[in-house]
Amino acid sequence: MKKILLLIITIATHSLCAQTRESDSLALVDIYNVLDGPNWTNESNWLTDAPIDDWNDVTVFNDRVIKLKLFNNNGSGDFPTAIFALTQLEELFISNLAINAPLPIGISALTDLRRLTIFRCGLTGDLPNDIDQLVELELIDLSRNEFTGLLPDIGPNVNKVNFNSNHFSGPIPSSWLKENMWQVSVNNNQLTGSLDVFGGMPNLDILSLFHNDWDPQPMPSWLDDLPLLRGFQCGGCNLEGDVPAYDFSNSTKLYQIIVNDNNLTGDIANLIPSPIDENLWLDAGNNLFEGELPAHLLSSVNVFAVDNNNFSSISNMDLDYVGRMNLVGNQFTISDLVEPLESLISDSLTVYYGSQQPAGVEDTIVVQEMTSITLDARDSYTDIQYQWYKNNQVIDGAIASSYTIEITENGIEDYYECRMTHPLLVEDGESVIEFYRGETMITSDFTSSVEDLNAKYHLVVSPNPFRDHIYIQSDIDLRDLPYELWTLTGKKLKSGRIGMDSRIDALDIESKVMVLSIQTAEGVITTRLVK
Repeated sequence: MKKILLLIITIATHSLCAQTRESDSLALVDIYNVLDGPNWTNESNWLTDAPIDDWNDVTVFNDRVIKLKLFNNNGSGDFPTAIFALTQLEELFISNLAINAPLPIGISALTDLRRLTIFRCGLTGDLPNDIDQLVELELIDLSRNEFTGLLPDIGPNVNKVNFNSNHFSGPIPSSWLKENMWQVSVNNNQLTGSLDVFGGMPNLDILSLFHNDWDPQPMPSWLDDLPLLRGFQCGGCNLEGDVPAYDFSNSTKLYQIIVNDNNLTGDIANLIPSPIDENLWLDAGNNLFEGELPAHLLSSVNVFAVDNNNFSSISNMDLDYVGRMNLVGNQFTISDLVEPLESLISDSLTVYYGSQQPAGVEDTIVVQEMTSITLDARDSYTDIQYQWYKNNQVIDGAIASSYTIEITENGIEDYYECRMTHPLLVEDGESVIEFYRGETMITSDFTSSVEDLNAKYHLVVSPNPFRDHIYIQSDIDLRDLPYELWTLTGKKLKSGRIGMDSRIDALDIESKVMVLSIQTAEGVITTRLVK
């Protein structure tokens, strides 16, 4: 009798295994059909007699599907809910598919899921409310989609989250505030609140927060209290005020501090860890730092960007290694930089010096009558070589430190700059560093003043600073009028006509200060923008 009972149990178990294999196979068939499988780039063995563990990007263990990767495979369609039938799935990786639909509720059926990645698939809408029921989940990456609403609560084992480049809003959920959190990436959303919540995550390795709508607040006081932190990315985070006097002695792994596009002031030396990792990446561009740049604190650096501040002098540096240095948009002169940089030329240093802020000269000059304007490079040092440019084209013979322009026509809109080189900054016969200074936009409007036009049109551009688009408001209808976006050095970034929605998209333009000009029937109106 015992032998018969044992036989029955064995048969039942074998039947159950076959049944689960069949259910997983049927789920994969459904996934294939929903996501337009016949047009996949690689559909190797799918819907054939081959075992399903031989189907492309399917992994099987103990007769069950435990991993499914749908990666760059030209798929499209709705989100295949048949995935939720793969109940022993441990890893789901979906990337670069044209799904363009909401993520439906039901993912909590994947009780063994440890890694969830749905990247750049166009998924829309609010997230389902059952994600936090995935108690085994450790990693969730839903970046580069079109999700909206609040960030989701997460399960107890999640230690790495990536929700960047969506449209999430609101604060960080309380379920994220835990000791085992390792990496947080939520950049490029519309999140709000205080950054102090992240100070309660002592094991953070990477913290990426840039380009959200965080509340205006000072630089986090806890930045040097996270001993495992390697990267702090907080550009465009509404940070303001003086940088605290950090003690980075416990932050031995920190090599990346990105705080560009804020309103930070004070001593930039407080952002330079000691000792310095040769991979140091410090980006403090587009802030309000001023005075002397303490280059003597740098013994090695991979990236050091302090562009668009107000530094007016620089200490000598003695670098063992340097990769890229961005000094654009400050108030340096050649005499400030020749000696500090000369010794680095042989190391193939890449330095962006150009476009220093004009000292005492408007960067936009509007003339209302025929006149002459003299621009000065405001740089004098032995053996400087000058060359003036108009609209990025060489002006023949304009090789002195100053250049005079005769304004005889109405309606001009030209950019001028002086580019300078120095023999000490030459390697193999070519100038390694070219200095730009004196960039000025000159327009002529003999009919009415810009002040009068601006007052008449009451031009308002928002948001400013902006991230991916701007809206234009005016007391007078501007629709269908031509516009142009220019850099301060005379490079045209974008042009077109103002649409019915009064919106200009500029997602593809990199962060910088720029000028918006709009051609009206009465003249050109201009305003400055920051991205």
